[in-house]
Amino acid sequence: MSIRTYNKDHLKKHVGVTLAAPVRVDAPESGDSLVFWTLHQKEPCEVNLHPFAEGQNDVNSPRRGGNIFRPFTGRQELIRQLAPAIQEALSYAAKGTVATYMNALREWWRVLDAVEFAAATAGQPMTRVEDVRLLTQVHSEFAHRSGLPRQRFGTFRALVDTTRMALGVRHTYWESPEDPDQPKHIPPQEQRNALRLEVAPFV
Repeated sequence: MSIRTYNKDHLKKHVGVTLAAPVRVDAPESGDSLVFWTLHQKEPCEVNLHPFAEGQNDVNSPRRGGNIFRPFTGRQELIRQLAPAIQEALSYAAKGTVATYMNALREWWRVLDAVEFAAATAGQPMTRVEDVRLLTQVHSEFAHRSGLPRQRFGTFRALVDTTRMALGVRHTYWESPEDPDQPKHIPPQEQRNALRLEVAPFV
């Protein structure tokens, strides 16, 4: 029976080997806090947040998939407040991810407009939201009732919570809407009856 010997100096052959430098992505730099480029290795793209500062009222604004154009008002202070969190989230994002975030912001801008319009119509005007600290459970509930998709709801909530945390404010703790496409498993009646019998003595 032979005893295998190990070469304790096997790492010496790697002396002088350097790690490969990270790939540098050449993307334009902007002095505008509302415009930046992602650093995605294959498809860096521009992220322009100005529409959220200025609003979109032009029916000729670009839209995808033949969706009906729905305008929204600008919220300059709010988007400037969210911009650092958006840039952090999209630093290395691909175009598809950027589009997802932009769609979420558009939907939420419309939700904010709708909440304020409804309040004014009811004779109870509310302070216009230009600060994440003004977002309340009312906005979350309105988003739920308006059928905002779970992904777009969560995307905006994450940006808001990141910004609130940076400002020293607690998270929103909003619950995301249920995904209507998520199948729900309902146990057979026999199992439900058996469960009731098991739980009954403890109720």
